[in-house]
Amino acid sequence: MNREPEWPRVLEEKSHRVSPLALVAQPPDHSGKLAALTKIMADVHSPEYWRELAAQARALAATMTDPAAKRVMVDAAISYENVARRAEGLALIETSRPGAK
Repeated sequence: MNREPEWPRVLEEKSHRVSPLALVAQPPDHSGKLAALTKIMADVHSPEYWRELAAQARALAATMTDPAAKRVMVDAAISYENVARRAEGLALIETSRPGAK
């Protein structure tokens, strides 16, 4: 999948209307990336997120026949469960703080 970069075409199309310097000076729109990052950060602090990853790792381990690979997946599931417990502990601390919502 070899795509040509869009910027030369954009410059050709807009060069008669807008100076190239104005095109470069426009700040990029990162609102979609910021929303995605915000969701990821919310997920990382959610015990449910880590429990879902643990369940997926266990389901994948159940399909494996190689004992070493299976052990790696089971270990990953155990680690995800540990992170879920830690996220629960952090949530309890946050909710018990004075002024917490």
